[in-house]
Amino acid sequence: MSNTELTAVDPWETGQLGLDKSHAVAAPESIEAEVDNALAMQLISIRLPKDLIEDLKLIAKKEGLGYQPLIRRLLMRFTAAEMRSIAMQSESPDQPLEDLARAIA
Repeated sequence: MSNTELTAVDPWETGQLGLDKSHAVAAPESIEAEVDNALAMQLISIRLPKDLIEDLKLIAKKEGLGYQPLIRRLLMRFTAAEMRSIAMQSESPDQPLEDLARAIA
């Protein structure tokens, strides 16, 4: 491999290629559904106070994320902590968390 090959910058990495909106195409719904299923994700709708959303956007920007992935991360952390708390309070520590979740529902 030559030195020019080692020092060359990929045009995809620099944004020279791929950033033009004319090349963007929405994925068909069938592919979106496949991706959601593969990632075990479900689209939801939730109403939040505007001030909260603005605060989340500021925090997300600081973290280098979009605010929706930040919300997902926050909900996952909260849920994991609550499930641990439920497990600790359980009379049977060997009881699977799924059974505990059904028991409190």
